[in-house]
Amino acid sequence: MARERGVATAHEAADERVTAAVAAFRDRHPGSEPTTVEIPLADPFGAVRAGEVDAAIVCLPVAEPDLVLGPVFSKQPQTVLVSARHPFGDRFSLDAEALVDCPLIGPSAPAPRYWQDAMAPAVTPGGRPIPRGPRVHTLQEGLAAVASGRGGMLLCAPTAEYHRRRDITFVPVEGVPDSMLGLVWRRADETARIRAFARAVEELCSAPG
Repeated sequence: MARERGVATAHEAADERVTAAVAAFRDRHPGSEPTTVEIPLADPFGAVRAGEVDAAIVCLPVAEPDLVLGPVFSKQPQTVLVSARHPFGDRFSLDAEALVDCPLIGPSAPAPRYWQDAMAPAVTPGGRPIPRGPRVHTLQEGLAAVASGRGGMLLCAPTAEYHRRRDITFVPVEGVPDSMLGLVWRRADETARIRAFARAVEELCSAPG
């Protein structure tokens, strides 16, 4: 990418297709060596805005006027992670209205408020209030809070599976929007190489499966 600053990925973006897109871009542009870095849960846009990376793969929604939202991909059902001791742990699935009985752990600032609310909604689809759980900076902080019984955490199914552990269980949630990822970059920094990387992501990540 321009100045070879690399690509930032959210925790959900640990996906073989993302890795394939990076490899494809490298093959198509000899001499380019894009690298990937993980971005903290609570600062999805900070690295790209600070110029530390050329682009970032983040959870939707994205409503940032200075950023371009490129390819959108990886539509996945959501689950709620809870302590293995939580009453939800014995269920095969959960209606979103049941979240009134589970404080939701979510990202802290500097993530925009609308983004925080998307990751940890304050109300159910029916308008009932959901208790507010701890605010965390990283995914690992969130998992620790879940394991200690301080609340639940919404994550897409593949990410929940990836972070499977004995003291945490995850239950599919019906009635909440699917999780989706998107590639973003600074509007003022757009280059031909960023557009080329976006095409690689669209080709390899947007395909079914």
